[in-house]
Amino acid sequence: MGQVNLLEIVNVIVSAFVHFAIPVFVFISGFVLNEKYEDTFSTAGFYKRRFVSIVLPYLIFSAFCILVDYWFS
Repeated sequence: MGQVNLLEIVNVIVSAFVHFAIPVFVFISGFVLNEKYEDTFSTAGFYKRRFVSIVLPYLIFSAFCILVDYWFS
C-alpha cells in the first residue's frame, strides 16, 4: 500500500464540505428570508421590481446593440 498524502486528505475533506455547505447555505438563506418577508411579501411588487431592474435594461441595451450593428454594417 502506498502512503496517503496529507494534501489528498485535505482535498477530500474540503471537497465533501463544499458540496454539502452550498445547499445548506441556500436552504438557511431561503428560510431566513421567508421568515423576514412572510407577511409583507407582494408577488406583483416582486415581479414589477424585477421587470424594472432586469428586463428594461436588457431591452434598452439590446435595442442599442441592434442599432449600432445596423449603422456599422
